[in-house]
Amino acid sequence: MTGTAHFYWASFVLLLHLPNTFGTPSLTSGPSCRCMPGDACWPSTQDWNQLNKTVEGRLMLNVPLAHVCHDPFYNQEECEYLKEQWILSPVHETSSTSVMAPWFQNASCDPFTPRQQPCELGNYPIYSINVSSAHDVAAGLSFAREMNIRLVVRNTGHDFLGKSAGKGALSLWTGNMKSIEVIKSYESTYYSGPALKMAAGVRGVDAYEAANANGLMVVGGSCPSVGLVGGYTQGGGHGMLSSSFGMGADQVLEWEVITAEGKRIVATPEENADLYWALSGGGGGAYGVALSMTARAHEDRKFSGAALSFSSAGITNDTFWEGFSAWQAYVPKVVDAGVNAGYQVTSSLFTIQVLTYPNATSTQTRTLLKPFTDTLERLGITYSLNVTSHSNYFDHFVYYLGPLPGGEYEVNSLVGGRLIPREAVSKSNEEIVNAIRFVAENTSAVMDFFAIKSHPDMAVAPNAVLPAWRSAVITSIYTMKWNFSVPRNVHLAQLDELNDIVIPRIDEVTPGSGAYLNEASFADETWKWDFYGVNYDELTQIKKKWDPNDVFYGPTMVGSDVWAVAGDGRLCRA
Repeated sequence: MTGTAHFYWASFVLLLHLPNTFGTPSLTSGPSCRCMPGDACWPSTQDWNQLNKTVEGRLMLNVPLAHVCHDPFYNQEECEYLKEQWILSPVHETSSTSVMAPWFQNASCDPFTPRQQPCELGNYPIYSINVSSAHDVAAGLSFAREMNIRLVVRNTGHDFLGKSAGKGALSLWTGNMKSIEVIKSYESTYYSGPALKMAAGVRGVDAYEAANANGLMVVGGSCPSVGLVGGYTQGGGHGMLSSSFGMGADQVLEWEVITAEGKRIVATPEENADLYWALSGGGGGAYGVALSMTARAHEDRKFSGAALSFSSAGITNDTFWEGFSAWQAYVPKVVDAGVNAGYQVTSSLFTIQVLTYPNATSTQTRTLLKPFTDTLERLGITYSLNVTSHSNYFDHFVYYLGPLPGGEYEVNSLVGGRLIPREAVSKSNEEIVNAIRFVAENTSAVMDFFAIKSHPDMAVAPNAVLPAWRSAVITSIYTMKWNFSVPRNVHLAQLDELNDIVIPRIDEVTPGSGAYLNEASFADETWKWDFYGVNYDELTQIKKKWDPNDVFYGPTMVGSDVWAVAGDGRLCRA
C-alpha cells in the first residue's frame, strides 16, 4: 500500500477547473434555498480561485476517498486496502470529506459498488478548506454567507447523524489542527489546577498520550480516534472516567470560537457565558466554530479493571436473564463507587467488556463485584472474570480499548440510543430487563450499555448537558450492522426496525428520559426533547443571538427545523 489513498486530496488542491465528474448539478434554485452547482447563483471559478488565494492554497476540490475503486481512477491495490479498512475509523479521518456512517455515504462512491459505477460526491461537500488558523475559518464563513452556499464543519468524520455531510457545501475541515498545550496550573475563579488546551483536530488518543507524558489524564471517549473538541464534548461526551470526574462537557474551562460573523472570541463561565453554556453540551456545530478547547486535567493514578462474561450454555434462558437482571440492579452501586463499565448482552451472551475503577487495587475490584458474582454462583451460572491492575490510566485504556490509534470499534452501523434513569432501574428493573430481552430475542439489534454516573456538581460551571444525563445510570446504544453487499432497501427495513420496534420498546420503560445525541438515531422524531430536553428553548435563543443568519446547519442541530433537505439534496427554508 503506497498510502496514496490516505493523502490523495493533496494532488487536487489547485485543480479548481476539474470538470464536475463527481456530482450531478441541480438546475433549480430560489431565494430561500442555498445555491447548488449548476445554479446561476453558484460561485464562479474566479470566486473559488479568490477564496483559494485568501486561504493561501488550502482550498480543496473534494474527491471521494473511494475514487480509486472506480473508473477512470481505478487502482486495484488501493481499492483492496480500502475494502479491508472501510468499516474502521482511521482510514476516513485522513479524508477531507469521508463520513463514517454508511447511511450518509449513500453508496455514491464506496469500495463495494461496481468499478464501472460513476464515482459521485453525493452527500459530500464539494469543496473543503484544510483549516489551519482562525483566518481560514473566518474566510470560509464569509464566503459561505456572501455566496449563500451550505456550510459544513467537519473534524474526524465520526458522525452517526449526518452533520459532517452536505451536498453542494463548503466544508471547514479542522482535522489537521493538532496542537496541544499542557498547562500545569490554570487559574480562574472557577478552577485552579492542571489543564490541556487542545486545537480543534485533537483526538482522544492525542490527548491521552500528551496527558500521560505529563502525569495527567483527561476525560474522553472510549473510541480513541474521536475528536474531543467537536461534537464529542459539544454534545456532552461520556467515557471511562465519567463516573469519577463527569462528562466531557463538564471539564471545559474555555472555548476559543470563531462566530458566524467571523469574529474570534473566548467563551468562559464569566466571559460570553451564554455561548460557553451552549457549546458545553448543547450540540456540536450550531453556535460557532471551535478553534480550541481548554479542559481541566486530572492527576494520574493507578487503575484496576475487569472483564466478565457468561453465556446461556448449560442453563435455562430464564436463568440467563436472571443473571443479567442481577447486574442491571447492581449498576447503581457500581457507578456510586466512581466506576464505569461498558457491557453488551445478546440472547445468549453477557459480557462486561471493560470495567474502570480509578485508584483501586485488584482486590477492591473483586470486592466490588462480589455481590454480583455471588448471585451468579447462587444461580448456577458459570462465568469468567479477568481482573487487572495498571499504574496509570493510559495503560489501562490501551489494554482494554486498544490498539491505538483507532481502537476496535466498527463504524458500519445504523444507530439508536436511550438513557436509562436510576429511578427506573430501582423501581422497574424487571420491566427494563424484559424490554431488553425482547429486543435481544426478536430483533437484529446489537445492544451495548455504559454504566455511568453524571452529576451537575462534577462540572466546572453550569452547562447545557441534557438534564436526563444527570439522573441516568446507564446509556444504551443499539446498532444495526450495515452490509455493503445488500440492496439499500434492506437497510431501510433495518432503519424501520430500529425506530419502530427497538427504540420504542426501551422508551416505554424509560418514560420522559432522553438519548445521547452523539449515539442516537438521526430519524428520531422527538429529537428536540430526547437530545436537549428543557434546554432546547434557551439554546434556540442563544443560537439566534450568535448565528442570526443561520450559517450553521446540521440534522437535529438546535434550530435545524427551520430548514429542510429537498429531494435533490438542496438545503431550503422549511
